[in-house]
Amino acid sequence: MDKVVILDTDVASVFAKIKRLELLKRLFSKHRIVITPEIYEELVTSLDYGYTFPLDIFRYFEVLYPSKEEKTEIEKKDNTRIKDVEAIFR
Repeated sequence: MDKVVILDTDVASVFAKIKRLELLKRLFSKHRIVITPEIYEELVTSLDYGYTFPLDIFRYFEVLYPSKEEKTEIEKKDNTRIKDVEAIFR
């Protein structure tokens, strides 16, 4: 089980709201299903508004935190994208 599926907020939320998160587990049975820290934070915001469906998501799927090397790589890519966008508007 070396392949990872990262759920986005919308997909995780829809399946949690209809109480069918197990369908995602069946669909991706040969994969590790995770959410990112950013997705976790988005879902926590829903808890602040009184929704409880994120708790089911947190029970079903782990949060995958990037390593230091992965974080550095992501930051470099983000900086490159920002520079590309800035160049467009010059």
